Amino acid sequence: MTEEMKQNEVDDFFDLHYFALNKKFQIICGLWPLETGYLKYLKQGAMASVIISNLILFGHALGVFCGTNMDYCCENMIPMVYSTSAIFKLISISTTGAKFIGIYRMIARNWRNTTDKVERSILENYSLISKRLSLIYINAFAGTATIVTQLPFFPLLLNVIIPLNESREPMIVINTDYSITPYTKSVHLWVHYSLTGIVTAAVFIATDATFLLVVFQILAIFEIVKQRIRQAVLVAKENSEQKSYGILIKAVQLHYDAIQFLQLTDEANSLQFFAGLAGTIFTISFGSISLLIRMDAYADFFRIGVLTTGYLFQLFILCLLGELIINSSSELFIIPMLTDWHDLPIKSKKLILIFMGRTIRPSFYTAGGLYTMNVQNFAAIIKTAVSYIAVILQFR
Repeated sequence: MTEEMKQNEVDDFFDLHYFALNKKFQIICGLWPLETGYLKYLKQGAMASVIISNLILFGHALGVFCGTNMDYCCENMIPMVYSTSAIFKLISISTTGAKFIGIYRMIARNWRNTTDKVERSILENYSLISKRLSLIYINAFAGTATIVTQLPFFPLLLNVIIPLNESREPMIVINTDYSITPYTKSVHLWVHYSLTGIVTAAVFIATDATFLLVVFQILAIFEIVKQRIRQAVLVAKENSEQKSYGILIKAVQLHYDAIQFLQLTDEANSLQFFAGLAGTIFTISFGSISLLIRMDAYADFFRIGVLTTGYLFQLFILCLLGELIINSSSELFIIPMLTDWHDLPIKSKKLILIFMGRTIRPSFYTAGGLYTMNVQNFAAIIKTAVSYIAVILQFR
């Protein structure tokens, strides 16, 4: 039996440069499960408070406008969905900390146990890819948050850079109702939206970028399993039947560990995936209506369009990662047939049959156990969202 890694060893492992950025974002949000002390819960509470204040604000606005002004109702629904998705992610990750500790322990243990140079290079290559993609995702999401929160106050910046005889007024951040708060001045609005934009983006980045990292670790394990099967066949041709059989056993065991790894990841993320799917339907439906209304108001059109596109991009990335898992796990079924398996001894052939029986059904992620996370269902969600536009327009 493989010796279990201690919690502090797992924590130290994620200081490796491939994973350090993801760890830092989770620590900032209080979502790093290996962090100890009350500070972790204080950070979670602070971020939850900011997001909940947004939910109260936009919930009040929806109560005011829905039924009286459908245009403003649609506009307030978009940030309401964003805030709801963010709080779902925050709650989901914070309440499944034990599962994430198990996930991180599996990653660290797999790196420790991988000593073969070829297999080690596979882990490093996939980790490097995940690091680069995480940076792209972080920059894209941070850019979206910056545009949405800072664009309305761009005229105030122009007053400093290119002053006129009279001061430019800031654009309306969002047509909402502030009757429940005393903050009606532009500076107060800027502080509020900047703070909530940073917090919401940080939660999305901390959760989704880390999920991206985990998926590529699973893809690397699948690739190592394929490598071991090919190696077992080559060794068998050299008349090293016992050694070949030993390699096959390790391949089958590693595949079993990968499936356990994937199932644990699915259980830890299923709720937030479902919230993301539901949020996308609402965002596209109400966002599209807001875009149609503001086609002549170019600044508003651009801002709402960026916000809607950002949410769409986030779900697409998650579904694309799910598609990669499906494709890679499906390849495991056919990989023995692409080798000279007939050169293997009888007991190795029987082991290959058992392996193929396990891999005949591809692995996948689900959203609440209802939807499979893949590109096909992403397209289906878009179609569903678009179909709701006509229904909502009937109430305008």
